Amino acid sequence: MHSEDALRDMLNKALALQQAGEFARALNLYRKLLMAAPQSFDALHLSGVCHMELGQTQQAIDLITRALALNPDSAGAHNNLGLVLDAAGKPQQALECYNRAVTYQPDFAEAHSNRGLLLLAMGQAQSALQCFDRAIALRPTLAQCHSNRGNAMQALGRPKEALACYDRALALAPGFVDAWYNRAASLLALQQHAAALDSYDRAHALQPQHAQVLINRSNLLLRLQRHAQAMRDLELVLRLRPSMPEAHNNLGYLLSTLGQTTQAVERFQRAIKLRPDYAEAHYNLACSLQKLQQYAQALASFDRARALDPERPYLLGDRLHARMQACEWAGHAADLAQLVVRIEAGERASPCFPVLALIDDPALQCKAAQTWVADRHPACAEGVSFPAPVAAQRIRIGYFSADFRQHPVALLMAGVFESHDRQEFEITGFSYGRHPDDAMRERIRVSLDRYEDVRDQSDAEVAALARSLGIDIAIDLGGYTEHARTGIFAARAAPVQLGYLGYLGSMGAPYMDYILADETLIPPAMQQHYQEQIAYLPSYQANDFRVPVEAGRVSRASLNIPEQAFVFACFNNNYKITPLMFDSWMRILQQVPDSVLYLYVANALAQENLQREAQQRGVAADRLLFAERLAMSDYLSRYQCCDLYLDTLPYNAGTTASDALWAGLPLLTCRGHALAARMGASLLQALDLPELITESVADYERMAITLAQQPQRLAELRARLQANRDSARLFDTRRFTRSLEQAFTRMQQHRLAGESPQLVRVSGQD
Repeated sequence: MHSEDALRDMLNKALALQQAGEFARALNLYRKLLMAAPQSFDALHLSGVCHMELGQTQQAIDLITRALALNPDSAGAHNNLGLVLDAAGKPQQALECYNRAVTYQPDFAEAHSNRGLLLLAMGQAQSALQCFDRAIALRPTLAQCHSNRGNAMQALGRPKEALACYDRALALAPGFVDAWYNRAASLLALQQHAAALDSYDRAHALQPQHAQVLINRSNLLLRLQRHAQAMRDLELVLRLRPSMPEAHNNLGYLLSTLGQTTQAVERFQRAIKLRPDYAEAHYNLACSLQKLQQYAQALASFDRARALDPERPYLLGDRLHARMQACEWAGHAADLAQLVVRIEAGERASPCFPVLALIDDPALQCKAAQTWVADRHPACAEGVSFPAPVAAQRIRIGYFSADFRQHPVALLMAGVFESHDRQEFEITGFSYGRHPDDAMRERIRVSLDRYEDVRDQSDAEVAALARSLGIDIAIDLGGYTEHARTGIFAARAAPVQLGYLGYLGSMGAPYMDYILADETLIPPAMQQHYQEQIAYLPSYQANDFRVPVEAGRVSRASLNIPEQAFVFACFNNNYKITPLMFDSWMRILQQVPDSVLYLYVANALAQENLQREAQQRGVAADRLLFAERLAMSDYLSRYQCCDLYLDTLPYNAGTTASDALWAGLPLLTCRGHALAARMGASLLQALDLPELITESVADYERMAITLAQQPQRLAELRARLQANRDSARLFDTRRFTRSLEQAFTRMQQHRLAGESPQLVRVSGQD
């Protein structure tokens, strides 16, 4: 038998051991005490807390529940039972415990705080905020609670107020690592990247082995283009925690950004092996496999990511785009219908670029872009100002691109760079592509007044550089294509900013002032669907064709094309071939028995799928011929082995259409509604060949069949094409450049007059 004093002494010793973290020794004493006094509320309660500290949740629940049976009014026991139930994944029961705790003891600050944490985890941020406010009113010096209040503010989309909470927590506890860490998240939401990096640095200095700090700091460093530092952080995480899936996933993303796609795939696969249900890693793996053109594996990974997280942002559009690249159309109509609904609802359903090839609706395309911008690239130019423009000086133009290399954008623009009037304009190129140097890059470099390699500078740094150089007009040649750096424009690189050529649609961004177009691309009735002001040129597309087309360089025999067949051709990217377009082509082939369809196919899966789809539509698979990638001179000559180029809808040919027309091959297009769906019509108008523009798929089919069956009419069109090539606007680089410069001058005049961006129109007679 133990005396009451002996039992109290044993309880005090056990509590002291527990407070010192010696839980096993404390539990040993609690067991002895309970053998002597089985109804000891304190021994039951505190031994339950010991088990909770050791992660032994079921034992903790049993013991604290027994304690509460003896003393049901104990607020402290209800609070601790709430903690262990929460840890055991029973949030609703935990919430009931916290409710009882604050009912029995209304001034119990920690219970109010714990209740708030649970509500926040349950997605009830506003209710959580009320709990934190109550806890702070009771205990104003509770640093943890101020930090938690900041988390609630952050969840409510109020980063400025969240930042004030974290600062208050740090004033009370300067060494509070989580507050520094969370503070960085608020600063990121406020686009204060340097300050956010400083907060991560403070957290890291306080706790160098805090893996999540390193993970998040590496994400920010990647965003700031500090790839080597980001790599070091991730490598340190993996030394500390080699089995951390998130670290492998993030390292994969960094490697993918650096163009090391094969190594990225290995990292994503490692992350998935460690955590098979890791939806983000499956999604990233799919994107990397897609870059490697391993479409069967990519589609399987997209499907797995979708099964794990059906609402994952942008997954629906990315998956659809990959399926279009593989010409994998099963379930296409249902997926497309879902995409439309989600874009209309303002959901993050798809990146902008895939939408251009899926939906012929400029309003929906703009809506998708606005959603993307609000999520990924909100305006962050607060405090940026520009000096008053000087009318007498040259207008300083900045072209921004990742593709100053052998690339369609560069092929079209190189002659423009060379043709600019240097007495009136100063031309700077800002290059952020990571591709190796080639002859085209060197040609562009020497054609510019200034060439800035900014690949290792952050978006804010590039924008600041452009401002320091006095750039008046900044042109984004990439838009939302691969390697886009929209953040440069969000940070305001110049007082006038516009998108051109690379992305055929509205960028939906409040900081993009103009979009270049012609009246074929954006008729006045369609202006409302473009957020930017329209700058109308006589014709839209720049062109620079210095490569001569050598007749007979390649032959039908060398290309394995039947000599007597009528050859319909389309060398557009595979993602532009929609099921409805393919239906139309198969009907054309059925009406022209001695014809074939010559396609460019980037991957074996697309070829197999197209052959199968043709057979399902009653057309023999061998009537589809497939082109390989060729050197430029052979590629252009190949067009001369074809009879009629069939355009796609809703994303028309661009550079490829110009290639065909330059080589003398007539292009048949169907004019749609959005800018990308009217490119073929724009090119044909600029070449004075409007007869090849149709207004419906039915008319498109009839015209294709008619031209195949009436060789004299087709020959007349081909002759006109050859005659117009050297006189019409489309291939007159200097004439186009003068029109472009006049548009730039008008934009600058509006700025000189202190006006906001206004519609600009350069007439064909200017």
